[in-house]
Amino acid sequence: MFRHAGESSAKIFDGVKVSSIQFADDDAGKNSQFSEMGRPVSARWSRRDVASGSINFEYIVDAGGRAGIVSAKYKKNRKVNQGLNNIAAWAY
Repeated sequence: MFRHAGESSAKIFDGVKVSSIQFADDDAGKNSQFSEMGRPVSARWSRRDVASGSINFEYIVDAGGRAGIVSAKYKKNRKVNQGLNNIAAWAY
């Protein structure tokens, strides 16, 4: 899915960790699923080579699996599927 997104003209970044997401505090984002926080508009990132920065975006796709920052840190709506407890794959 990651490579396909890149082939479909999405900007993809491999080997990058997102440390935080910033949300817009405006009325435009109040109708979205992030209504209590506003719309996600930028993220702080870092790499192992000590490079870091910030990126702005219109859309966010959190494909981080069980460590996904949006659902685990901000939305806090992560639900563990007990039926998959004995499986080593954490992607749904």
